[in-house]
Order: sequence, then structure tokens, then C-alpha cells
Amino acid sequence: LNIMVQDLFTNDQYHELVDATNLTYKVRSENSIFFEVDGPYKAMVLPAAKEEGKRLKKRYAVFNFDGSLAELKGFEIKRNDMPDSELFDLISENRSMSRRLEDYGSQKSTSISTARRMAEFLGDQIVKDAGLSCRFVISKQPEGAPVTERAIPLAIFQVPLILLLLLSDTVMSFV
Repeated sequence: LNIMVQDLFTNDQYHELVDATNLTYKVRSENSIFFEVDGPYKAMVLPAAKEEGKRLKKRYAVFNFDGSLAELKGFEIKRNDMPDSELFDLISENRSMSRRLEDYGSQKSTSISTARRMAEFLGDQIVKDAGLSCRFVISKQPEGAPVTERAIPLAIFQVPLILLLLLSDTVMSFV
């Protein structure tokens, strides 16, 4: 992970004034992002920026194979054994839709994508009224896809595992 971050996110544009009289500068590279992962772990979750080119805060969550939280950095609360619900509160976004889903037509937004996926997963009744609260996280995959297409409703993570297995074709169609 550190090698990938070093290769992809090093800033090669730092200029240090060496000689003030002749205005001579020395160009150097710098990268202050380093991860200390002492795994193996099941997953590491890094939040994505909502807009391309925006800087991210140094935040991440690391999960053990049993699903428990191993490490949490960059959030207001840092502690082990945090329940999933608390973690989701920290890394998710929550938006309300002022109109009914069908009123948005072909518009695109993270809220609209989340609402459509909730309808696929939980049924159309869930999105029939205005004022729907859309809680979601942004997936890294598929890479290069717009952020609006990578929004995943939190409801997917809060369903019993057996239900997810039964609905795996539906879930996998938009993850």
C-alpha cells in the first residue's frame, strides 16, 4: 500500500530557495502519507473524495477477518471493538431527497443512485415518498466511474447475512 501511495501520490513540485540573490531553487519530492499496517487483515477502508482532485484527510479503518474493527484513524473517536453502526456513522454520508425519486427523472447524484439501489434491494415502496433519507458510502470500484455510480446504500450492510446470500445476484449487480 505504501509503495502504491508513494508512486501515485508523491508531490514532485516542492521548491526550496537555495540562493536568494540569484533566485535559485532546488526542486524536491515529498509524500507524507504512510500506512503502518501490521496485518493480515480482511479489509482496509479509505474514504474517497466526493470530487476529483479534492484532498483527503488522513482517515482509515482496518477490519479483522472476524469482522471486528482492528484500527480506526483520523476520526473523532478512536477505539477498538467499535460496533458497525458507530463506524458507519463516521464514514457514511446522509442526504435527504426533497422530492420523490420518480420526480428526478434522469438526473444523477449520489442520493438518486442510493435511492434507486434501495428500491432494487428493498422494493419500490421504500422510495415512493418525498423526504427519503439516503445513507451511503462511496465504493472505490468500478475505478474511473463517476462518484454518483459508486454510491452504496448502508442498508445493504445492515441486513442479516443469510438474506444477503439469498439476494446476492441483486446485490452484486450494483456493488
